[in-house]
Amino acid sequence: MLLSDYAESLSDPERRRYHIKVSKCGSDDPLALSDDQFTNDVGCYPSVDHADINDYLVHGTSFVTREQLKSYKSLEAQAASWSHQG
Repeated sequence: MLLSDYAESLSDPERRRYHIKVSKCGSDDPLALSDDQFTNDVGCYPSVDHADINDYLVHGTSFVTREQLKSYKSLEAQAASWSHQG
């Protein structure tokens, strides 16, 4: 696996943990990728609908506290369509 300069600068235990995390993504270290390996083509993005946003904001779980997010205010903002793109 190709590792970035950042990964190479880590201590041995940190580098092993970093390698394990990056390996779970199934590709090379994202920090080692060059600009020509990325795209800004919006057509490549996955589609997202209201149910996806609701599930993430309200029913999602914080990876830090393992508690439900319950971000109702964020959901209200989305429902008010200020973040909606037509």
